Amino acid sequence: MRNDLISQMLQVEFFLFQQVQNRGGRASCQDDFRTFQIMRGSQFSAWPTDLCESYWRDLDGALAAGRNLLTEKYARMMETTFPTEYHAIKAFLPPLSPEQLVRIDQISAVQYRMAAAVYAAYPLTCSASRPLLPDPKRPHVTSSMTYLRGELSTYSLRTLTLYWEYLSQLEANGGNLVKEILENTVRQYGYVDLGARERALRR
Repeated sequence: MRNDLISQMLQVEFFLFQQVQNRGGRASCQDDFRTFQIMRGSQFSAWPTDLCESYWRDLDGALAAGRNLLTEKYARMMETTFPTEYHAIKAFLPPLSPEQLVRIDQISAVQYRMAAAVYAAYPLTCSASRPLLPDPKRPHVTSSMTYLRGELSTYSLRTLTLYWEYLSQLEANGGNLVKEILENTVRQYGYVDLGARERALRR
């Protein structure tokens, strides 16, 4: 049932992804379902079932209301990458409550610590990923933290709270969500784990 739920989420997200309008026209990744499936599926597979179910309700509710959460996600990222353009469109985005903003800040702080540890431990593997933080020298490049905050801004308070509770418990127990997601990703490309991927790149 969990795998069926993740499959539904991927299908709906990819459908919504097709509607996203890029500044420079349609992106090649919008035609690559396999990579989309690996990247998003690796994330959802690292989530507990209740978090998946809550996000599914967010997706379903947004569809019923005529909203595209992926369009909103990329629009939110523009606050960092294209601030002038973002200010021209932000009035069209659903407002975030103070409670949502607090949760987004809390989650971002914990997930940054997790991501920083992974980037330090697996530098070659992570060199193919987004930069961890925004780079003033490359302002239009979307960093991992910019992407994260953009995505979190599309979640309901219920989903954000479940995410925060899970992340806090995971960190307290020495776990690392970012590492788990990346482990899921490299396995899809034939590696046993992150260590194997890093050693292959080093060779």
